Amino acid sequence: MASKASKGSTFLLATMSVASAHGSARVSPTPEIEAKFQAFESLFKKAYSTPEIRSYRMEVFAESLRVAALRTGAALHGVTKFSDLTEEEFSDKYLSGYQRRKPSHPTAALPVEEMGGAPVPIDWRTKGVVTPVKDQGHCGSCWAFSVVEQVESQALQQKLLPHGSTLSVQQMVDCDDFSHGCAGGSPETAYDYLTIGGGITTAAKYGNYIGNATEKCHFSKASAVITAPAYPAYKSISRGKSGEAAMYAKIASTPMAICVQADLWKSYKGGIISSADGCGGQDPDALNHCVQVVGVGEDAETKSPYWIVRNSWGADFGNDGYVYLATGGNVCGIAMEASVAVGLAGV
Repeated sequence: MASKASKGSTFLLATMSVASAHGSARVSPTPEIEAKFQAFESLFKKAYSTPEIRSYRMEVFAESLRVAALRTGAALHGVTKFSDLTEEEFSDKYLSGYQRRKPSHPTAALPVEEMGGAPVPIDWRTKGVVTPVKDQGHCGSCWAFSVVEQVESQALQQKLLPHGSTLSVQQMVDCDDFSHGCAGGSPETAYDYLTIGGGITTAAKYGNYIGNATEKCHFSKASAVITAPAYPAYKSISRGKSGEAAMYAKIASTPMAICVQADLWKSYKGGIISSADGCGGQDPDALNHCVQVVGVGEDAETKSPYWIVRNSWGADFGNDGYVYLATGGNVCGIAMEASVAVGLAGV
């Protein structure tokens, strides 16, 4: 077995080779970069196993700052906890969880009078149906967080769960055989699991989230607190850029599970991401991350509306764990896959 030192050296060479292969710019650290990197290490409790790896990570950090400075939209970009990762590493660690499937059920048809118009501000966080932001870690489980948190919100709305209860994301990761745990999955299969698998229990009953794909499923149907007896257990609200109008109507009655293109979020610190930021997402095949939209806010100065999106990268990301996306332009592909649960029942 290789020693820790040799493993570290191998890792360093591998990451440097990847950076070189992708043509990543190498930015020589200056005293200013050194000072910022030290502050970054302290803030995010970073520690590197060798001086060589630290030196390389500082070069990656400098490149991340250079790229962030080029992003000149209204949103704030800069140093984040991901700044010592290359774009490729960030994608592998945090944007590898969504595996798109062709829809097997029709998109919900809303009456014409319920579509269009400006979105009305609403924040479901203030109504007791949005639990605290969580952190998926290096597990590609965004698909599970997106659906479990959506089911959780709707169950709290319908008073099927006691206030403060959280459903088990770890159960979904361990037990949904239609998806691949930390190797990825889709919201559609997660909803299907609720029906076929016999429901879902609380994090308190199943065990806290650990983000480990090797855990064996130990869910018992007798422990379920929420079930979805009817199939399918979800309804698509939008599956294309023109569907954002349907989302305006739906957000008035419930949050929604969504999938987006989140490459730009690596450097996101706050503010409202708009079309001018170049977030992408207009191609459904470019979607790579699933989250939950929990409301519509309004900018205090411009009065422009924006989507309030709950992420699963911890409360030290973005706006206390949230991302704000401008409405109306399918920013980051927010309207490409929006859904809600249907037919939920308490046990």
